[in-house]
Amino acid sequence: MTTYLVTWNCEHSVKMEVFKHFAHMTEADDRAQEGPDMRTIGRWHNIAEATGVAIMEAKSADAVYAYILNWAPFMGITVTPVLDDASVRKVILSKLG
Repeated sequence: MTTYLVTWNCEHSVKMEVFKHFAHMTEADDRAQEGPDMRTIGRWHNIAEATGVAIMEAKSADAVYAYILNWAPFMGITVTPVLDDASVRKVILSKLG
């Protein structure tokens, strides 16, 4: 599994519509959007700015991009693969010894 940092910025013209849709979603709705090959570790929202961040794990980037296409019509989204401390140390040590 690869870990991804996902950030978003909701379009001002649709933010209230998006807020309403999101507020009525259930945990089952979230799982259905994620599909079998990814999971959301956590999401944090800045309602005042209509922005947010999520950490997701997925078997492939395809799974993350399939998920974000659910929201892409309403917001700008950035997806960045990230590493935890242990993985970063392993990469650095493999290069620096």
